[in-house]
Amino acid sequence: MKRPVCYLAIAMLTFSIGLTASLFINLWTVGLVDEVPDPANLTLLWQEPKFPPYPHSCGILVVSLVNDRSLYLKSERRGDLDHPEELLEKMRQVFGERTENRVYRVGVDPTSDIPEEERIEKTVFIKASPSVSYGEVAYLIALLKETGANPIGLVAVDQSSIPTKP
Repeated sequence: MKRPVCYLAIAMLTFSIGLTASLFINLWTVGLVDEVPDPANLTLLWQEPKFPPYPHSCGILVVSLVNDRSLYLKSERRGDLDHPEELLEKMRQVFGERTENRVYRVGVDPTSDIPEEERIEKTVFIKASPSVSYGEVAYLIALLKETGANPIGLVAVDQSSIPTKP
């Protein structure tokens, strides 16, 4: 019977020491807690990041190659196969903006182990007129690869869906 009484006495002593310490801390810090600091003078340890609004995907990039070797990005003329600099510069600009804004490919997890450069949406489709030679299409593919386009797809189309000269 002595042992349970001893345990009870130790428990009551521990409880009273904890209660006394708690009261002492509350009385000692009463002046510190009642003062509300000026929010302008606070240093925030963490602040929710402000992300720019989600950039709209530039949509599917479609490069059209027509009979006269003219190049169109979407429906805007961007040079020709002999002078593709305007198209290539625009492609680099679009890919740069997508990299800066982290416009990832659909279905790619932003936290995956895939390198950042491979997660960026750089898909390009080529619509070529049926009269354009295979060599010209291959040359266009090589030019687009230099800008970082990957993957590059070919679209089979009929003549009516390809832009014509104005």
